[in-house]
Formats: sequence, structure tokens, C-alpha cells
Amino acid sequence: MSIKNYEPGDVEIVKIMLKKSIPGEQAEVNIKPQVLSMDIYEDIDEPTMLLELTMVDSINLVQDYPIVGEEIISITFFTPGRENPTKINFLVYSVESTGTAPTAKGSIYILKGISPSHFFNASNLVEKSYKDTIDEIVKDI
Repeated sequence: MSIKNYEPGDVEIVKIMLKKSIPGEQAEVNIKPQVLSMDIYEDIDEPTMLLELTMVDSINLVQDYPIVGEEIISITFFTPGRENPTKINFLVYSVESTGTAPTAKGSIYILKGISPSHFFNASNLVEKSYKDTIDEIVKDI
């Protein structure tokens, strides 16, 4: 059996949707054309995925949409070896490093998001101490 090595460019991003999370507001926009770069990584201390989207915004989403930190970013993508697309959601919690785009025809900023599981995990504390052998601890877990 041969092991295939995949590169980041092997992932095909179908769409990146920005949605309002406020009940009653149905505004949704595909922001994929405005995304310059995307970083998704997992927190080493918590079971949480983090997102950073570097945006080059020539349609003034920050003020016209507006982005206030209560939006949902939904990313749909294909990965090698899978027939169906994967969809993951992030909750926007910050807009940082705002400035003027190099072309001076828009703004550049970073949208930061966090996986919804962060809030679930933060509200459910699991804690137990053990004074037994490792075998017994593993059995209990």
C-alpha cells in the first residue's frame, strides 16, 4: 500500500459564506473572492479549531454588511479521496489589523473565528482526580 502525500493546494474550496447569526436576519454573502489567505489550526490546549481569514475587501463588508463579531463563517470544501464536500462552521469573534489594501481600492483585515464546540466545551467542565493505578484509571475512563 502506497502512502500519498497531499499538499495544501489539493483542497478545493467551493465557497466561504458569511451569515448573520441574529435571528430574523437572513443576510448571507459568499466572501471567497475577498479571501486572500486562510489558516485553520487546532488549539493544542483545547479541542477547538481556530480560523484566520485575511480579507482584501473592496466591497466594504465591514461597514455595509456590517461585520460586528456575531456572524457565522461556513466553509465548504473537497479533499482528495472524498466524494462529498465537507462543511465546517466558525463563529466570528474578532476583526483585526484593519488597514488599506495595497491597491488603495479597499481595506485589508483579518477575520478571526472559533469552532462552536469551544463554547460547548467551555460550559461543560469535566474534572476528576485519581489515586489509583494507570490500568484502573484507563478502565474508569
